[in-house]
Amino acid sequence: MIDIDAINRLIQSRLHHLGRANVTAVEAALWLDEAGLLADSRARPGKPLRVLLRAGRVPEGRQHGRFWYIHVGSIESPELRRPPVVSAVAPSTGLPALASAELDTASLPSDPRFLAAFVKVGFQGFVNLGDAVASRRALMVDHSRELTHCGVYAVFAPLGWQASFVVESDLSNVITPWPLERLQSRWIDGVELVYIGCAGATQSSRTLAKRLSDLLKHAEGRVTASGPHKGGERLWQCRGWEDWTLAWRASDPYPAPHAEEVAIGSEFMRLTGALPFANVRL
Repeated sequence: MIDIDAINRLIQSRLHHLGRANVTAVEAALWLDEAGLLADSRARPGKPLRVLLRAGRVPEGRQHGRFWYIHVGSIESPELRRPPVVSAVAPSTGLPALASAELDTASLPSDPRFLAAFVKVGFQGFVNLGDAVASRRALMVDHSRELTHCGVYAVFAPLGWQASFVVESDLSNVITPWPLERLQSRWIDGVELVYIGCAGATQSSRTLAKRLSDLLKHAEGRVTASGPHKGGERLWQCRGWEDWTLAWRASDPYPAPHAEEVAIGSEFMRLTGALPFANVRL
């Protein structure tokens, strides 16, 4: 039995606590799954909540292009304003509590193999990757507040994804395709993180908007011999990447984003013995 009132109260409580204007259906679905209010779908993250949104059962739900959002509304009871312990986001700035010179380890995912660990430390978005490619401009507008900063971003595959690859030499969105054997040898079963990247790896400090736009353009096939986002293009050799998930978190400028990317990748390597599938270096 679904408790729709409890679902709406929890979403609004967390939006108020985090000081956010809205949340994507995929990210909100993770909150609900974690709280035991609505089991999410591993194959199609956010689908059970989208069913409620389409039925009009979430009053603040709105569809923008291909994306569903729940906007901040009212909280009925003062009790609901108790801050849930789910994020390491600094309330004064809305940015992660990262110092430029030293990483706060509490702000890092405790187990970077799994998407849930990224939710708990304040990553945002959790949008369907295929929809993000198809509606790139809308995504940049809807998330302009956090994407104007440097930061880190990640791509996740469902745990149940069956490894299947495209190896044609004329892929429009892959500059240098890998052979099947190499792709198969790099794939890691039993994890969700398949790529970690950063915006602001150098003092030029490119923003998340720039780097994510490059990533999505590359996926769309708008490429040259060098990019715009050649790193991680192994993603586009995976069948069904359109159903994967993209998330990000804003940070302080250089060197914080690269330090965080390396810290996450290093912990992933410690746990699995390898880098995430689509990373060739950090």
